[in-house]
Amino acid sequence: AHRLVGVGVGTAGPLLGDGTHVSPLNMPGIRDLPLVPTVEPFAQGAPVDVALDGTCIALAEARFGALRGVRNGIAMVVSTGIGGGLVVDGRIIRGETGNAGHVGQAWVRRPSGDDPVAATVEGVASGPATVRWASAHGWIGADGLALAADYRAGHPIAVQAVHRSADAVGQAIASFAALLDVTTVAVGGGFSRVADDYLPLVEAAAHRTAVLPASREVRVVAAELGDDAPLVGAALLAFED
Repeated sequence: AHRLVGVGVGTAGPLLGDGTHVSPLNMPGIRDLPLVPTVEPFAQGAPVDVALDGTCIALAEARFGALRGVRNGIAMVVSTGIGGGLVVDGRIIRGETGNAGHVGQAWVRRPSGDDPVAATVEGVASGPATVRWASAHGWIGADGLALAADYRAGHPIAVQAVHRSADAVGQAIASFAALLDVTTVAVGGGFSRVADDYLPLVEAAAHRTAVLPASREVRVVAAELGDDAPLVGAALLAFED
């Protein structure tokens, strides 16, 4: 018979207090959710471990995906929001309160004419933020899929919007590379596939922005595990010390 050794949960953040409650910024209906107490009755006495979904993605990519063999790297998701997780000296970094890896909240240089509050990389470069910017500048498409199609067709505003997103993500990566001395950033999420050359654009922006020689060597690669990564990483939590 199989024995349940642990239950892992990946969640949007932030985690609160001792890490048993969550209050996702983009899910107001479940603010202050007692996640661990809710799951524990179903865990058959096994320990319950909760981590940010970005932490779970980093763990999965480090064990089975694009960060295999990478001692210092970042997993990053560019989608409805921007998040991620950190691998430092071969270990997943969770931080004092479990909230390490909120890479979308890093501040980047705000493009001229932008809304003053849209200066986090998430506020500038996420899918919805990029679509909003394009719409405000005369583009008439509806969503990221339409933006991707118009980018392929060479529509100037679509091209400018995608480049603007990639530039902001690259700026953020240059900062992370300087701070953490990482060699590799694995980028996934739906909006990272908005253009075939999105990741090369991100890498070029990171190298262009970086001040330190080592930071100009950082590689930006495609994440490998796709939508399964948070689930795989959550399962792996049971086996992390």
